[in-house]
Amino acid sequence: KEVFDPKQREAINNLQREIGDWKKTDNGPSKKDLEARLEVLTSLTFEDPGPIYDVVVFQDGEGIWRAVVDTKEEGDLTDAVPMADYRLFRQYSTFSNQDLLNFSVNIYNDGNLC
Repeated sequence: KEVFDPKQREAINNLQREIGDWKKTDNGPSKKDLEARLEVLTSLTFEDPGPIYDVVVFQDGEGIWRAVVDTKEEGDLTDAVPMADYRLFRQYSTFSNQDLLNFSVNIYNDGNLC
């Protein structure tokens, strides 16, 4: 939201300025088109879906299902620790130092989603 709002305000301001300076030309957009763009821009709102984590589930060489969770939301799993089913090794991790919310994994149906 911190990035969206300033960029949206800037785009609205530029479009309002363009509408104010509008003069009919053959190759430029019509005033009606500019006003339609402004209407769409002002109707946009930022909706935060909350945290979105990547999770990769795989079976290691010993036949144990493991999951890797991207808690940094960067798409980089190189530092992530593979965790097995909680009932096997009692492993857990923390989403971040800010919220200190712990989580564990349970993998059902041999890792199949269907």
